[in-house]
Amino acid sequence: MDAIRSACRFLLARRDRDGWWRDFDFQGRSDEWVTAYAALALFDSGLPQCRETAASAWALLHRSRWWRGGWGFSRNVPCDADSTAYALLLAARLSARGVRIRRAYRQLARHVGANGGVATYKDEGALLIYTRTVGRKPTGWCSPHPCVSAAVACLRRFADRPRVVKFLRDVQRDDGGVPAYWWCDREYATAVACDALSDERVFLRRAADWAAARLMAPAAKPSPFAVACALRILLRASGHHAALSRSIEWLCAEQLTDGSWTSSAHLRLVMPDVVDPDAPGADIARVVVDPQRIFTTATVAATLALAQQSDRL
Repeated sequence: MDAIRSACRFLLARRDRDGWWRDFDFQGRSDEWVTAYAALALFDSGLPQCRETAASAWALLHRSRWWRGGWGFSRNVPCDADSTAYALLLAARLSARGVRIRRAYRQLARHVGANGGVATYKDEGALLIYTRTVGRKPTGWCSPHPCVSAAVACLRRFADRPRVVKFLRDVQRDDGGVPAYWWCDREYATAVACDALSDERVFLRRAADWAAARLMAPAAKPSPFAVACALRILLRASGHHAALSRSIEWLCAEQLTDGSWTSSAHLRLVMPDVVDPDAPGADIARVVVDPQRIFTTATVAATLALAQQSDRL
């Protein structure tokens, strides 16, 4: 499909000279996390050149912080479960093996809490040094997060996956959506949870009903990122053909001439001690989007590739 090829050309062109993709900007731009995410989207496009580039991106990640158990928002930030999960997902696509990967899985296991939920961070001491927040322990950042747990649950080889899957079932809300800690759009957390629980019919049906209602509701300014995530939910389930067709048509129409989509991945930077960012009066430092349009474009491209594989395009 032309839209996927154009998006892949954009992503390939946005790679920096040293091989990293960099996006978002919070005390420096993200490199490890964004690189793993963008390379995974390129691999899933199925295009040969993209798969070669994904392999070279994994080579960079493999060398980065080789003495540590995982990866992070950037190489200057403590390792986190979300970045580590996406790097391991990329490694799994490439059938990579080795000590580095085994070490990362062991590190990831340390982030799983008693209820099966996965915390973004584990090392409170390292976080206190990094954030320099006096009198504010990082209890929120070290608590279980559904959006992070969903990414970890996508790792089929993860030994603790059954407990993480149960946690995701338990946190699905009555409306069918899944709450997010780091994201303004619940569509992201719900979409990744549906990727992880792709064989759970009841979970998928409830999520799809919620996503279809969101897609069909009038919106003053729809977000390509949120629409793509909602579409991904529908692709994992069945039915809702009108919402599915409408969202595909809208995304294709909204693609910019350079192959990208407008920055709309709204990352919510929660203060370290906030456990529930949706609670009234929760202290949110700020919300940032992906100014390079890499994260949004990778999300839409991967979703359209899934639609193509599902014969929906």
